[in-house]
Amino acid sequence: NLQAIGPRTAQFDGVKTCFEEIDHLRKINGLIDTIKMYRYAH
Repeated sequence: NLQAIGPRTAQFDGVKTCFEEIDHLRKINGLIDTIKMYRYAH
C-alpha cells in the first residue's frame, strides 16, 4: 500500500514544483513587460 502512495506523492510534488516554476517565470515575464512599458513611456 505504501508503494502505491509513494510514486503518487512524488508525482504530485513534481507537478507542484512545475507550477511553482511556471509562476516564477510568469513573474519574471511580468517584470520584463513592466520594464519595457516603463522604457517606452519615458
